[in-house]
Amino acid sequence: MAKKTIDDIQVAGKRVLVRCDFNVPMQDGKITSDKRIVAALPTIKKLIADGGKVILCSHLGKPKNGPEAKFSLAPVAERLSDYLGKPVVFADDDNVVGEHAKAAVAAMKQTMTDQDRWDRDMRAFAARELTELACDWRESADEEVPEITEESFAQRIELTSIAMNPDGSFSAYFDDDDMLFGHCVVVYGTLADGVSSAVMAG
Repeated sequence: MAKKTIDDIQVAGKRVLVRCDFNVPMQDGKITSDKRIVAALPTIKKLIADGGKVILCSHLGKPKNGPEAKFSLAPVAERLSDYLGKPVVFADDDNVVGEHAKAAVAAMKQTMTDQDRWDRDMRAFAARELTELACDWRESADEEVPEITEESFAQRIELTSIAMNPDGSFSAYFDDDDMLFGHCVVVYGTLADGVSSAVMAG
């Protein structure tokens, strides 16, 4: 019987626990080779693109007497963030599933329960903040570009992923549909206070 692969599962809206091999060589707190991180990127990117709430776990080294700073995976989270182009929350817990990890998952779950409202609010906020900039860029285009209004801006951008922090703050990443010449639209906010800002990035 053929084994299932990542292409055979539906992860949209689900928590996905991924056991990774991030046991990378380190020297003085710096990663000396990130080949294992790079090898995991296709899987991580596909799960994010398919709408999964991705939780990564790994080990580093062989601590003998409880947690040791030199074996922290924080540098791995930072390198992953660089490769993914978005924040990666590092759950600094002593236990396998500690309070920081639980808080991060709870924050993601709260966002997913009212996804349509959040999506609508983020699109509208981004349109109010960035439509004027998109129109300015439209004027400098080499070829004719359709008129951009707040309404069309909100409809055209497409949510690609959300990075959620344990404190309830988030960064939502939207594809710009080339209105900003391929740059990413990033919307920031918190679960408690809603959307607070929107910028062009990348």
